[in-house]
Amino acid sequence: MQRVGRTAAASAVAVTAASWLLAVVLGAAGGHLGDALMGLSAVAFAVVGALVVWQRPGNAIGPLFCAGAVSLTILGVGGLYARYA
Repeated sequence: MQRVGRTAAASAVAVTAASWLLAVVLGAAGGHLGDALMGLSAVAFAVVGALVVWQRPGNAIGPLFCAGAVSLTILGVGGLYARYA
């Protein structure tokens, strides 16, 4: 079970970072780069959540941080895409 949690946390960091990079590209293309840079905090949340999952597998805060970070970046990319389109 611990291996699944670590894999999910690493995946959350990867998805968050990739989504943030997409947001930066869309923000730069649409002239809203400042909005895209706000997503950097979501990447930090994902990294902190992954560290908590790796160090304290039973703690519920780590998965919450990871899920919140993925949600924030997906919402941010969606908003920037809507502006760009």
